[in-house]
Amino acid sequence: SDTAITNKLADIEAAIGLLVDAGYDDTNLINKLEELRLAILAGADYTDIIEAIKSLVPQPEPEPETDYVDLGLSVLWAKCNVGATSDTDYGMYFAWGETEEKAEYSITTYKWADSASNWTKYTGTDGLSILEAADDAATAVCGPEWRTPTIEECAEIVDDTKCDWTWTTKQDSEGNDINGYLITSKVAGFEGNSIFLPAAGVNLGTGVPFGSSGNFTLYWSSSLDPTAPRTIPYLYGSATQHICSGEARFRGMPVRPVQEKE
Repeated sequence: SDTAITNKLADIEAAIGLLVDAGYDDTNLINKLEELRLAILAGADYTDIIEAIKSLVPQPEPEPETDYVDLGLSVLWAKCNVGATSDTDYGMYFAWGETEEKAEYSITTYKWADSASNWTKYTGTDGLSILEAADDAATAVCGPEWRTPTIEECAEIVDDTKCDWTWTTKQDSEGNDINGYLITSKVAGFEGNSIFLPAAGVNLGTGVPFGSSGNFTLYWSSSLDPTAPRTIPYLYGSATQHICSGEARFRGMPVRPVQEKE
């Protein structure tokens, strides 16, 4: 019928319009499409032709998957801990200023202490108040674009005017419930962007004590207070609070890396 032919022509013309809008201006191609249009008028089946034309339209490249979240803060926060494969994975534990895991976390095994338990680097008097890249676990494991956050950046993320902290449970890939904090941005333009910090606890010697993992989020900063070089500022959270506190530098704790904004 005339109506059916009109509908077919409309479909063809719409498909041709897609190509033109996509920048196809090749005369030969347009002529070929015109031949197809005439074939429709002659009664040829047009369904496959429509799909063939549409398939010629270039599809936009998908947005690349990022391994960080922009919370609208001064740095970009990684989606998971150093050494982790997902945000529910605890990842690796490090003594502050070390870049490898080990069997025992104590002052006697600590890289930057001598046999008399004196600090040999980051002493409080050597002028070093931020981890150097060579001593930063985030940089060593994740790559040069990553680093451990400073205590100022930790203070920024615990600021309740900038981020909402919700103690919650999230299932891992095996269906296990993992306690931790869901941190959601309140910053205009970034509302709803969030990261999850699992409650990985702290290794106090040869293991993470019962009751530590699952109940506490403890994450190193890269900062040193020269007046108290034994105790390193860190990001702390429990079901009742989230603050910046301090921990002995030879303890084993996870790291949530950050990346500079471009």
